[in-house]
Amino acid sequence: MREPPAHPPAPLWRRLLRGALLGWLTAGGVLWAGQTALLFPGVWRLDHSPDAVARLEAVGAQRGARPVHLPRADGGEVYVWHLPAQGERAVLYFHGNAEPVTAALPIAQLVNAQGFDFVSVVARGFPGAEGTPAQDDLVADAEVALAWVNDTLHIPPERVVLHGHSMGGGVAAQLAARSHPAGLVLDATYACLADLAAEKLLHLYPVRWLLRSTFDTYAAASSINAPVFQVHSVADRLIPIEQSRRLREVFPALQDVELQGYSHSQLLLVEDRPARLAYLRFLSEVAPLRTSR
Repeated sequence: MREPPAHPPAPLWRRLLRGALLGWLTAGGVLWAGQTALLFPGVWRLDHSPDAVARLEAVGAQRGARPVHLPRADGGEVYVWHLPAQGERAVLYFHGNAEPVTAALPIAQLVNAQGFDFVSVVARGFPGAEGTPAQDDLVADAEVALAWVNDTLHIPPERVVLHGHSMGGGVAAQLAARSHPAGLVLDATYACLADLAAEKLLHLYPVRWLLRSTFDTYAAASSINAPVFQVHSVADRLIPIEQSRRLREVFPALQDVELQGYSHSQLLLVEDRPARLAYLRFLSEVAPLRTSR
């Protein structure tokens, strides 16, 4: 019996293309599966043990902070820190993607000194907070925290300034689009997380389809009626300054402070005096001190 003729090997270019496609699909699958760890490194970098949380709370207690556990509709809890002041206006703060709640204490002390209560919402999956971070859940937690400030602290929405640092800027902006805060502070943050991720990946993947958390502040801007203050450093290499500059297009009255020489890890509003004064002036303009309640 005659054997069938052997097929010639596929051309080299076809084999290379097939290998490249397989590698592209594999890498995309890894990115999709690992996006939480990539976007929220604090989930796996930070110590979540009860002892570590107790140490954080001890540091907070020395600065006047008290931890509060707020019930969620699904039976879980939202973990916040509250540093009280005069009880008639507040800053609701959302932290970055790799920092513990204690990282915000210098900001807390700054606004406390101006008479603002400070409430920091700890993202799900970070020390002290249960769950896994994702956009819809983080915004839902932000709404729970705002309702607590309004109903329990008796500080109305128009006396609350939302402040988002880095990743937290997206949470603050989404909450501002759903509420009526006194003001919105975007601190070293982005116009759209999905666009930023696409740029980091050289636009090799359809990031908007892959990401569960797109945090599109640019798109949400049309629903935000509050005054907006923004600060960013030209030297920021993690979130390029071009991201925040895009927001000038959608926030015409934006109070924009650009700094030189600061890295992303630095607290711009604490370390830079002109920026700090501009921030405090913004707070006092949008939520001025009342002589009586």
